[in-house]
Amino acid sequence: MIKKENLPIKTCIICERPFVWRKKWHKVWNEVKYCSEKCKRFKVKKLQINKQNYDIESIIEMAWCDKTSFDSIKAQTGIPEKDVIRIMRSNLKKTSFKVWRERVYGRKAKHAKK
Repeated sequence: MIKKENLPIKTCIICERPFVWRKKWHKVWNEVKYCSEKCKRFKVKKLQINKQNYDIESIIEMAWCDKTSFDSIKAQTGIPEKDVIRIMRSNLKKTSFKVWRERVYGRKAKHAKK
């Protein structure tokens, strides 16, 4: 039996936090790069966004802003509404995402007038 202090440690390549070996990783420990599924998903989104030189935090900040419409987000970043929603869903907690969606549907300012 290995003591907890002696378990191997790796650093997550996304969040740069250390994480300890888990029993479910005993066969694939050499291939493990991420501490969680969230970090693994975050990497995919971050790569897609970084092609346009915008990080996820700035997109989330624009989406939360009451005065920023989806059209202005698309004009600034080139990311359409459905991808902004997908980014918000994958990077917010479930309840935070629900609150955000209710706010978005309750405002007319989130969509520019045609």
